[in-house]
Amino acid sequence: MILSALIWVSMARRIMPDANKDWLDAMEAELFAISDSAMRQKFAFGCFQTALFYAARSRKGLSYIARGGGALLIVMMCFYGILHSTRIGASEELLAISYLISGLCLFYLGGAALLLTSLKGLKIYAILGFAAALISAIYCRFTTQSFEGLPADFLVAINFEVAGIMLCLFLASLYLNCLYKPELDDA
Repeated sequence: MILSALIWVSMARRIMPDANKDWLDAMEAELFAISDSAMRQKFAFGCFQTALFYAARSRKGLSYIARGGGALLIVMMCFYGILHSTRIGASEELLAISYLISGLCLFYLGGAALLLTSLKGLKIYAILGFAAALISAIYCRFTTQSFEGLPADFLVAINFEVAGIMLCLFLASLYLNCLYKPELDDA
C-alpha cells in the first residue's frame, strides 16, 4: 500500500456510485479520527476496495466488465486465427484460405473495437456485417462461385459463420445497451 490514505479515499470517491456517496463521506470522517498513519492507510484502502466492489456491481460496472470481457475474447480469437492463417499460408495451395481467415479476423477486430467504444456503432457494424454475409452466402449458393479453388459450399459455410457472429454481436449490443443506461445507474 504505497499510496497515501487521502489518495485511496479520492480514488474511492471517483468510482463509488452516487447512491453510496453518503457512506463514503462517513468513512472519510472516521478516517480522520484514526491517529496511527499505518491504520489510516489500511482503513482508506479498505474503503477503496468497498468502492470498487460497489462500482463493479453497478449497472455501469457490469456493462464495462461485459464489454471488456467480450472484446478480450474476440481479440484472443482473432490473434489465434491470424497466427493459424500465417502457418497455413506457407503452402501455396492454402494461400487463399489464409487470406480469407486473416481478412475475417481483421473484420472481427473491428467489432471488438466497437464493443469497447460505441454500442451504437457496434449495432450498425453488426447489422451491415450480417446483411453482407447473408447476401454473400446466397450469391455463392446460387451462382456456385468458387474463390481460388475453394468450393462454394465452403464459402457458404464461412458466410453463415460470419452471419452468426455478427448476429451475436448485435444481440450483445442490445443487451449491453439495456444493461447500462446512465439514467438507470445505481437504481
